[in-house]
Amino acid sequence: MEYTVQQPYPYPYQQPAPYPYPYPPQLPPPPPAPLIPPEYRPWLMGAGLLVVLGVAYYIYKNPRTPPDPTEPPPEKLPKCSVDPPGGKYCPEARGPSEYCPDGTFLYLSENSLFAKPTKNDCKPCGQGNFCPSGSTEDLPCPDGYMCNMKEMTKSKCPAGSYCANNTKTKCPSDGHTLCEAGSGAAVNCPDGYLCPGSTEKIKCTSGIFCAAGTKAFCPIGSYCPAASSAPVPCAPGFFSDTAGASTCKQCPVNTYCTGGSSVPTKCRGGKQSPAGSEAADACVLPSFIRTKPTKLVK
Repeated sequence: MEYTVQQPYPYPYQQPAPYPYPYPPQLPPPPPAPLIPPEYRPWLMGAGLLVVLGVAYYIYKNPRTPPDPTEPPPEKLPKCSVDPPGGKYCPEARGPSEYCPDGTFLYLSENSLFAKPTKNDCKPCGQGNFCPSGSTEDLPCPDGYMCNMKEMTKSKCPAGSYCANNTKTKCPSDGHTLCEAGSGAAVNCPDGYLCPGSTEKIKCTSGIFCAAGTKAFCPIGSYCPAASSAPVPCAPGFFSDTAGASTCKQCPVNTYCTGGSSVPTKCRGGKQSPAGSEAADACVLPSFIRTKPTKLVK
C-alpha cells in the first residue's frame, strides 16, 4: 500500500514517507521576530547615548567624596546656634549655621543668645532695598554704589559720576569739582590739587599753588613746594626775587632779609653782616662782626 500526496509540499522532506511512519516529521521553528524594528534602532541608540552623557555630566558636577575621617559624625556635631547680630540660620539641629540667602535679612538682638533661627526666619528685603547674603539689616543701596536688586550685587560708582539712592549722576566737568570712583556726592577739588575732567586729582607742581581747582604762579617773596594750596612767605634770612619759585635764596653777606623779602636790604654806613642775616641789627661795624671759629685741619 502506498501513500498518495494530497497537496504539494515546498520541501522534499515534508513529503510523507512512502512507507508507514508513526509520526510526521517535525519542522524547524520559525525565527523569532525582532524586539526592536530596524527603523527605530538609530533613534534608540541616540537616546541611550544622551542618557549616558547626562549621567556622566551629573557625576562630574557632583563628585562623591569619601567622608573625612577627621570630621565627627552628624550625631556628634555641636548644636547649631546663631549669635547676634544675626544674618545666619540653622539648616539642621546640629552642625554649622549658614548665611541667609540673597534678598533676605535676619536681625537678632543682644539678648538673643544661643538662638536657633530657621530659614523661614530670614525676612524678605523691602522694596528697593539692598540685602545681600548674610544681611542683618534692611537698608537702601549705599551711596557710592549702584545696586542690582534682582541679583543683590553692587558695583562701585565709576569715576566722573556720583551715585546716591541707586541713581547715577554725571559730575560737572568744570575742574572745580571731583568725582572719583565710588563717590556718593560731588565734592570740591581739594586745595593743592588740580581736577581735570573731574575724574581724578593731580598734585600741584612746585612753583605754583592750587586752590579750588585753579592754579597760579607763586609771587615774589614766597615759595611754593609741590601740592601747595597757598604761597609760603620766605623765612627771615631768605628772599625770592622771581615768581614761580619753589625755594627761597639765602641773603648774601652785608645784607639782611626780613620775612617775605623779595630783595635783600643792604647794610648802611659801612656796616657789614654775615650771610643769612634776618634783621637790620645784624649789620655792625667790621670790628664787631662775629664769625664762627674755623676748624683747623691737621
